[in-house]
Amino acid sequence: MEGIGLSGTIPTELGRLTNIEELNLAGNNLSGSIPMFLFFMKNLKFLMLNGNGLEQNIPSELGEVKKLLHLDLSMNKLTGSIPTEISKLTSLDELHLNNNMLTGSIPQDIDNLQFLRARKYISAQI
Repeated sequence: MEGIGLSGTIPTELGRLTNIEELNLAGNNLSGSIPMFLFFMKNLKFLMLNGNGLEQNIPSELGEVKKLLHLDLSMNKLTGSIPTEISKLTSLDELHLNNNMLTGSIPQDIDNLQFLRARKYISAQI
């Protein structure tokens, strides 16, 4: 569903898809916060929400999606700091948080992620 003109908040009905491995809603006009139901998708490996208008903090519960390999939250309006719980994503190989309104420092534990090969989490506000 990448770039198909979706607008509004991320539909709660997606929460019923608990066994999906990939959710790509990039390049739409989605707004609101990152919904909590995403963190119950225990098989999720690829989460691309980049290029939308998502706001508020990155939820610390994101660290519970243990199978996540690729996380792209770039080019939104996310605020607050990068949660240290992201360092629990030990299989993560790509992390993109750039071009948001994040503040604070980058958690040092993120550098301990063994498989992380692509890191784009610096924005002008950090």
